[in-house]
Amino acid sequence: MIDKLKEIFDIIILDGTPCLLVTDSMILARMVDSTIIVTAYKFTKKDNLEKIKKSIENVGGKIAGVVINKIPVNIKKYKSTYYYSS
Repeated sequence: MIDKLKEIFDIIILDGTPCLLVTDSMILARMVDSTIIVTAYKFTKKDNLEKIKKSIENVGGKIAGVVINKIPVNIKKYKSTYYYSS
């Protein structure tokens, strides 16, 4: 299915399951061009991120980057201007 979609579309985004719970995401990591790890601010432990990174690399997956979500944003800054956290 992925090969057929690649013929039609330039970019395909697949949303996988949490890596530490089930192996579905590891199977997908082998089949796609790259993987983006999504993590929660002050929730995901650094050790777990390292395990996930190693697991993806061990199956031959490539990591494009990390997205950190659930970052608290000051509502005044959010309404008045664009706000990006670093």
